[in-house]
Amino acid sequence: MRTVNRPQPSITVIVPVYNCCRFLRQAVDSVLQQPFRDIDLILVDDGSTDGSSLLCDEIAETSDRIRVIHKENGGVSSARNVGLSDFFSNISGDITHSYIAFLDADDAWADSFFAGEQIESLVKGYDLIGFSSCTCNHQLTCRSRTTPLIPAEYQGGVSSLWIYPGHFAAMLYRAAFLKVYDLHFYPISASEDKVFLMQCLYLADRIKLDDNLLYLYRQHSTSTVHTREMGIKYYGPIIDAYLKSDMDMARWKTVARGELKEGRTLAKIYIEEMVCEHCKIGGTKEQMARLLEEKPVYLNIRPDAPQLIHQLWAPKTIFKNRARQFVVCVGRAIYSIPFVRKLADRWRYPVRLVKR
Repeated sequence: MRTVNRPQPSITVIVPVYNCCRFLRQAVDSVLQQPFRDIDLILVDDGSTDGSSLLCDEIAETSDRIRVIHKENGGVSSARNVGLSDFFSNISGDITHSYIAFLDADDAWADSFFAGEQIESLVKGYDLIGFSSCTCNHQLTCRSRTTPLIPAEYQGGVSSLWIYPGHFAAMLYRAAFLKVYDLHFYPISASEDKVFLMQCLYLADRIKLDDNLLYLYRQHSTSTVHTREMGIKYYGPIIDAYLKSDMDMARWKTVARGELKEGRTLAKIYIEEMVCEHCKIGGTKEQMARLLEEKPVYLNIRPDAPQLIHQLWAPKTIFKNRARQFVVCVGRAIYSIPFVRKLADRWRYPVRLVKR
């Protein structure tokens, strides 16, 4: 891996790896096979136990563009932060046109993407360059339709927080920009990418959006989104992270950027979702009342939370929730039938991916 003096455009891809032996090689190949060759990878093995650790080393032996870091398991945020730290520790000279990208080990880049106009954008000094993303089936043979981006240049700040509907990893982040603001991922297991992206959109001076499809987000039953914890354990850390984000960004407030309050707005939404989900999974209202007592800031944000708790734990509402859970379980059982799943996937992923 090249570590010094990069005056020309370059991309470093940080890949957190945890028990993704089935998908890792495809993810790496999707990067190495891009027409633009000045792309390297940092594979951060986050204490894998399925053979991914050994596979990282085997793959690295096939290319001098790959660096592997092995660490104890600490979660995806920890792995990405280690990759960022390693990048800045091993780079010197002019990094004006050096960009950092993130790729999960079970996802992939679109074929032959980085060439032509996509590379020309790197020399124009944008802090962020965003592309389109899509969800794909397990085999990465079919995909959903993309949410259209409006190709244009933007200035960051509060007004730009919602200009980008894509996946956070379909964005290129200028290395010098991340270094100036010391941006990193909060130590949470969910929504860490959304918090990071929101801070970047707020702080950036120049943003470019391009409607071309870069990121293929694989859907499979063992992904984090399908195996997450429920209720308080899931939402509590997310709410705290959004509130912390507003406080951390306060030091960068300017007239042009405005004041970041979006974390508080999102926390208000998530508090309601947390209370509702806690009720649906059979949690008690005493547990929720105790949490609100321990976190008075939640009540400051949602003063109607006690009324919501009272409504949700009413016998009629509990019965409706139980009935709804039964319907969901039946639906999942039906979806598990191969024929039904095949039909559903045709509807979810109507576009066939064709190798170029």
